[in-house]
Amino acid sequence: MQVELFQKSSFEIEGKHTTHSGGKGEYLHDWYSYLEGFSSSFVNQILKTYAPNAEIVLEPFAGVGTTPVNSSILGCTSYYCEINPVLRKVTAIKNKILNLSDEDKVNFLININELSENLSKNILGIEASEELRAKYYDCFDKSVFFSQDTFEKVLKFRALIDQILSKDILLAEALEVAVISCLVKCSLLKRSGDVRFKTAKELSKGVPELISSVIKQLKLMMEDCKNCPQAIAPMYLLANNSKETLEIKSVQADIVITSPPYLNGTNYFRNTKLELWFIRELLNNKSLRTFRDQVVTSGINDVTKDKGKEILPLISDLYIELLEKAYDSRIAKMMSAYFYEMKIVLEGLMHHTKSDGVICIDIGDSIYANVYIPTHKILIKIAQELGFSLYEEILLRKRHSNGGAELGQFLLVFKKEDSK
Repeated sequence: MQVELFQKSSFEIEGKHTTHSGGKGEYLHDWYSYLEGFSSSFVNQILKTYAPNAEIVLEPFAGVGTTPVNSSILGCTSYYCEINPVLRKVTAIKNKILNLSDEDKVNFLININELSENLSKNILGIEASEELRAKYYDCFDKSVFFSQDTFEKVLKFRALIDQILSKDILLAEALEVAVISCLVKCSLLKRSGDVRFKTAKELSKGVPELISSVIKQLKLMMEDCKNCPQAIAPMYLLANNSKETLEIKSVQADIVITSPPYLNGTNYFRNTKLELWFIRELLNNKSLRTFRDQVVTSGINDVTKDKGKEILPLISDLYIELLEKAYDSRIAKMMSAYFYEMKIVLEGLMHHTKSDGVICIDIGDSIYANVYIPTHKILIKIAQELGFSLYEEILLRKRHSNGGAELGQFLLVFKKEDSK
């Protein structure tokens, strides 16, 4: 089935819906706070505007699953990629909840309510996970990210989840997601762009207590489960890494809806280090490096001696300018690696999109050492060289760099021309 494109007109939506905060209060949205996400309204409006008859949707950077979740609710089969195990876990349980039968949903609601009602007693009566305690020191050495009381409760939660897992997998997974959603806010850290330690002033306001925070999160999840509809179409994990999809049989997507990493220096894996440790995805203090080696290079700490060697001709002047002006030579390598790897991702999208398919990319521009990097413009040129045609380029909202320079968030809409 060919996608019917809207007659060319500007896509319009409130700027807040292009950010995670825009979806606050939507069912399933608040199960994990993901600053880099967007709202279901954003996904729905894109589908309505550019592919109202779409049957298959692809999302190569799924985050917490907003695109595949809402596509499946609307009746579109969805495929997604997500390299972060924490975010894959969040998306996976949303998928399970959306596919519960009426009977299974009733049973789940009874079980999660009972769990929340008895949680305080159950936590106090269980021994802490010594295996996870040992792994903490393997990963973080002497770093102190929790008060001692909270740390003990975290270890007890791990033990409780493991105990429940042998009896009720879905309930254990729900509790695990509830706990990871509370880890940072109940720690000595704060997620503000990158994760950092809370200031003395912030700590003086008090740190939320972990057990009560998890209970509150479980009750939110319970209400969302009551209210959310059942999925009409399935959603599938295509691959963990969106750079590794070329060898997979094409899904023939009608539309791609995605927001790749911005070239903004964010250390996406370090921002989820507590959660990765809790779900046993960090083995030692080198594990974060392993993850960063796999991602699309978008932060200075992602750079290695082998990344950034391939410099696309269209960014060679920018590369030289950054080498001359930036305080760290890794910034130039970060930029060159980013566009080289995004080209690989776009090649994958070309492979997995059907002729006349639509590719919608939410992306922002950047500035380093007063050198402006028009990320959206460069991605447009790369996509056009691969055979995509630009359909629309829309400024979604204005942003500002840390230094106050005006930047933008853009929606790029491409069309894969009919191969005939």
